[in-house]
Amino acid sequence: MSLDPKIEYLKMIQGVITRMSHYGFLLKVWGATLIAAILALAAQGDKPDLILIGLFPTIVFWALDAFFLYTERNYRALYNKAARLNPEDIDFNLSPTGEHIRQTPPPWRIMFSRTLLVFWWALVVVLSLGYAMVGTTGG
Repeated sequence: MSLDPKIEYLKMIQGVITRMSHYGFLLKVWGATLIAAILALAAQGDKPDLILIGLFPTIVFWALDAFFLYTERNYRALYNKAARLNPEDIDFNLSPTGEHIRQTPPPWRIMFSRTLLVFWWALVVVLSLGYAMVGTTGG
């Protein structure tokens, strides 16, 4: 008894989409945790410069999150195409082609989309406020 190849192919693509989404979630969790730890250490040790160092991993995590969302969107386009295919046309190729990639904005544009901008910009603002607060109380 063999399963429908179209269903199996869609499950494979959905697995990649789920994984990319999970990676984006983990980056947000790690980013928020890192920022909280940096703020706690900076306030405890009265070291506002430590907060500025926190901007670097925040921007790196933000860019990685944009890359994972970009990849996820490419696979969603592949999924939508595969959903329209006849079962005999399934080739089990998991690489999004040029047509899928053209449908997705580049990672730098996704980085500044509302989806990511709200969360990551909020962390940058929190770091800036933390820097201002620790810097004014320590001096």
